[in-house]
Amino acid sequence: MNFQYEKITPTLIRPIIPIYLHAKGNLYGYKALIDSGADNNIFHADIGRVLGLKIDDGKLYRFGGIKSAPLVNGYIH
Repeated sequence: MNFQYEKITPTLIRPIIPIYLHAKGNLYGYKALIDSGADNNIFHADIGRVLGLKIDDGKLYRFGGIKSAPLVNGYIH
């Protein structure tokens, strides 16, 4: 699958796609970064709230990246 790359800065280009969410009779546009090496899709909690999710009701998941930074809490829905 091929994705359009978006220029973030003059030297930084990333595969970003537009997604559209229908919730409560409204259409919301959002840009999503494609990470083909990721095990999960991660979205800001505000996106879940727009969709009507109770974020803390999801299954707690601790995630991190390739850096040695501390893990961060997230919730799987």
